[in-house]
Amino acid sequence: LQTAEELRKQPEDTGLDAAIEKYKEAVDLDPRYAVAYARLASTYIYLWQVRQVPGTLELARSNCVRALDLSPDLAEGHLASAELLGETGDKQGALDEVEKVLVRDRVNPGALLYQAEIYDRLNRWSEAEDSYKRAIRERPNSWIIYNELGTVYHRQGKFSAAIEVFRTAAAAAPGNARPLSNLGLEYLQTGDLAAAKEYFK
Repeated sequence: LQTAEELRKQPEDTGLDAAIEKYKEAVDLDPRYAVAYARLASTYIYLWQVRQVPGTLELARSNCVRALDLSPDLAEGHLASAELLGETGDKQGALDEVEKVLVRDRVNPGALLYQAEIYDRLNRWSEAEDSYKRAIRERPNSWIIYNELGTVYHRQGKFSAAIEVFRTAAAAAPGNARPLSNLGLEYLQTGDLAAAKEYFK
């Protein structure tokens, strides 16, 4: 499982296929390892998102079912199920799965983050903002959460608020180009071309 986790984190998804094989080894070694089934399900969902490989969502579904059969209260199992439902268009079902996690753990960062993403997709921006802010309280150093909150502000035309959180995201991840690029885009929206140019550089 640890090897799979490391492979899953490799840049540009270069370890994705190998990670899946290692997750499968983990469940072969211990067929009652609910966490491994949940992580395998989540990885299959991600594989579908990045490559649209046919059959991966059905594999994800089977592994979600197995994880929750083994451990009905497993947060990772419900989150994988939420991802699957969201990916197949059942956003309310996804929210219901996330709520099952939050009922037991109101500050579960993964659940709050995914809840915010679903609210964002539904254009329920005030609820998305609230979930992202709650997630930030739990993970104050996560540049990704700040970055996603900035995107929510951008979609609402709140460019000044977006600039503030993208700056925080950039400070939290100084080697990452994405928040800097987002800052450049926000400054373009406000008409500050000089600042936009600096951030794009």
